[in-house]
Amino acid sequence: MGPRTAPGTVTVGSADGAASRLAALIYANALRTAGTPVQARLGLGPGDAAVAAVEEGTITVAPALTGALWERYRPGAAQPSAKAEESGAENPRNQWDAQFVALSAVLPEGLGLGDPTPALDQPMLFVKKDGPAASLRGCEGLTGAVAVPAGSPSDLKARYRCSLGPVTVVADDAAAARAVTEGRAAIAQLGTLSPAAQGLTQVADPDETVPARAVVPLVRRDGLTVAQTKRLSSIAGELTTEDLAVLVAKVESGERTAEQAAADWAAEHPLH
Repeated sequence: MGPRTAPGTVTVGSADGAASRLAALIYANALRTAGTPVQARLGLGPGDAAVAAVEEGTITVAPALTGALWERYRPGAAQPSAKAEESGAENPRNQWDAQFVALSAVLPEGLGLGDPTPALDQPMLFVKKDGPAASLRGCEGLTGAVAVPAGSPSDLKARYRCSLGPVTVVADDAAAARAVTEGRAAIAQLGTLSPAAQGLTQVADPDETVPARAVVPLVRRDGLTVAQTKRLSSIAGELTTEDLAVLVAKVESGERTAEQAAADWAAEHPLH
């Protein structure tokens, strides 16, 4: 099916987590300010619940993650990435573009994508802010103990292509960050949107070693007009990992509701 030819009410949904709720509200606000009637259905369930709702047709739009979508539709297949000779000036956008093209080709019939944002939601490595430079290229500066939250990826060599360790499993992101700041570990594996990561520096990944999980709108193509899809894509140039991490921290601390935080972000990032 192709895009809707006349505008109508669009249902935007989210999974349970703060990041998913915030991204959904940001997409909803973008559509509303362009004159689209929007119904928000937040907190549909854990994990891929909102993605499943788009597949089933019970909602029209949901935030998803590029790498997670690839794993859903091509389980076990190598993640798409930009070829080194095409990557030019170390721009992470090249990997996201490669994922977008590959994903668009494997989506179930009737589904489509808006443009992916630069906002990443995935485990990565972090070190002290005032420490020496660290990078996955050549495994520069990646020595010493690694604090890994229980339940996060544990095969660090396969994920980062560096010999890391020893590994210490800790309770959660906050405990991993404390281990670094208190000197009990040199490196922590944290979610890029975790409030615990804000006091540390993310290890550079100039060669795109870790497949990106970038926030992207998953849509039912017959539920949006071309103009509405373009409106969702306008978020791609605005929403960054840093932006979303700050919003998540405010919501999880109780400083702002998800609705308030998304409205704050929209006020600071007017779309044209």
